[in-house]
Amino acid sequence: MSVTDRDVSGPSNDKTGRTYAPMHTCILRSPALSPHAKILYGCLVGEVSDHDGMVDPARETLAGYLGKSVDRVDVYLGELKQAGLIRITRRGLGRNNAYAILAPNAWTNTGLIAAAKADHIEVRHAD
Repeated sequence: MSVTDRDVSGPSNDKTGRTYAPMHTCILRSPALSPHAKILYGCLVGEVSDHDGMVDPARETLAGYLGKSVDRVDVYLGELKQAGLIRITRRGLGRNNAYAILAPNAWTNTGLIAAAKADHIEVRHAD
């Protein structure tokens, strides 16, 4: 399940033309994710250019956004993947990985699921 489920959308523009990346507040408040993982999630959402929820920025680009090393980016991507916020598709040597931004129905972190339900976000997981 990806952003096409209208639970997460790609970047938007305000009246001034500035771009912002919408993010569920339950992600921002989650103690299960490090602050840098949350920022990285916002960066990935901000890269979405269409409604399939797929992005493919280079890990070096993501490292530049965060001011961190590629190794640290890999740690933060692992946090997001473990929480069920993204799916990573490895595309081979010399090619950027593809990242799918997943809708709340795919989230696996029980803390995020509980927070989403508290924020009245529809999550169809079995309890």
